[in-house]
Amino acid sequence: MLSIYNYRDPVDYISSVLNEYKKNESSFSLKTFSTEIGLNSTAPLIDILKRKKPIKDKIAYEIAKRFNIDSSEMVYFNAIVSMAQNTDKNKNTMYELLINDLAPNSEQEFSSFRTSTLDIFSHWIFMAILSLSELRDFDLTVENIKRKLIEDVDESQIESAIKSLIYHKLLIFDDNGKIQKRYLRNSTKTNVSNKSAHIYYGLVCDLAKKAIKVPLDKREFCTFSFPIANKDLPIAKEIIRKCRNNLSKLSEGAECDEVYQANLMLFPLTDGL
Repeated sequence: MLSIYNYRDPVDYISSVLNEYKKNESSFSLKTFSTEIGLNSTAPLIDILKRKKPIKDKIAYEIAKRFNIDSSEMVYFNAIVSMAQNTDKNKNTMYELLINDLAPNSEQEFSSFRTSTLDIFSHWIFMAILSLSELRDFDLTVENIKRKLIEDVDESQIESAIKSLIYHKLLIFDDNGKIQKRYLRNSTKTNVSNKSAHIYYGLVCDLAKKAIKVPLDKREFCTFSFPIANKDLPIAKEIIRKCRNNLSKLSEGAECDEVYQANLMLFPLTDGL
């Protein structure tokens, strides 16, 4: 899945995604796509792709919706669209700062899992292995992984997970033949809901129940309920996502020793009636 965070130019991003559609969908055509985003012909889209005309906000919104861009990505997409539309250098500097802040990482690629790829992530071991690959002086072998984990996981399951991660190119071999993580950070799109995601969340909740016995200096549990207006729910979600991003940044440039699981959850206690 092409991540919007790897792009600073909306036309480059749109062109790349459309090319992916052409490769993967035999029935895809610019004419059909133009109709889907509310255009009467392909001319406006072609003009945008050839940079003859700037992308308008309404068209940008319809394209983003057709690309299934989530709420966090939409903020980033709007920022790069606004920067492309703008001719004021001072405002462009402002947009650059905003884009740098919104991007998960400005130096390394960000991977957003396809729904089909997500099907292999029905167990927490996959994400644990990706994180283990970042530990200092840690050789990512089945034996080492099993020895390092607190939970008992069957060796065959660990081996299968490693093979799947390599197959999906989330783990790669470096010049010395050592397995390493390809992307700095891997994540799903926000608001993903499928069978594998449900299984995954259930399993990590089970891990959290067991972790209550972990010594206090090795864990941090914080849970509370609070009232909220429905209109502010998207903001609450963004706050949680920002927290996740900030926690992820702790590993950047650090020599990490351990792998931790963080569960940041928000769900209703009332029925909304």
